[in-house]
Amino acid sequence: MAHHNAPEQRHASDHGKTQGNVHDSPHDPADFRDESGFLMIFLGLVVMAGMTCLPATIAWVTLATAG
Repeated sequence: MAHHNAPEQRHASDHGKTQGNVHDSPHDPADFRDESGFLMIFLGLVVMAGMTCLPATIAWVTLATAG
C-alpha cells in the first residue's frame, strides 16, 4: 500500500493561530527592555539640552518680537 502524505491537520486549539506571525517574534517591540541603560541616558541628555535651551529661546523670541 502506498503512503499518502495528507495535508497537516489543524486541531481546534490551533484555531486562529498563525505560523510565523510577526507578533510572536522574540524581538517584539512591546517586550523591549533597555538593559544597558543607553536609552535612559540618551533621553535624559535630550531633556537636559531642551531645558538648557529653553531660557535662551524665550529671550530670543522676546527680543525678536519686542521691536
